[in-house]
Amino acid sequence: MPRFLSCLVKGPLGCLAFVLGATLVFVLLLPPALGRLLDRTFEESFAARHAGRLELGDAWLGSLYNAQRIERLVLRDPNGDEVLRGSLRAPPLDRAWNGPPHRFGPVVVHIELLRLVEDEDGSNNLERALEPRPREPEPDGGRSGLSTDSS
Repeated sequence: MPRFLSCLVKGPLGCLAFVLGATLVFVLLLPPALGRLLDRTFEESFAARHAGRLELGDAWLGSLYNAQRIERLVLRDPNGDEVLRGSLRAPPLDRAWNGPPHRFGPVVVHIELLRLVEDEDGSNNLERALEPRPREPEPDGGRSGLSTDSS
């Protein structure tokens, strides 16, 4: 009988230890890992929609306990010239859940350098960097990649 009771105690305690360890690793390692993943995703998304290029570095995103930040933010025009350099900070994600509904902030953008160059036609390099890319038509006519035999 004692062996049966020890199994009932050790099993749940082992599961609890695993859950606590996994939660600790998730909370501690999510911000740097998510920052490395999301900065590339944001850069690719920006490049797909705008003529300029966005470069992000040293990102700490998805933090539940510390401020979220992007230490290096660089915007380049289509020629590759630097238009804006700065950093971005936002509060931890727990404020999004515990704060007032539909409010998250403050989000602080610190601009170290803003270099605006006006062309003869009146446009500037910031406008060119943020200019939307024309959407390319999808090769399959806009349908999804799934197909079936029936309509």
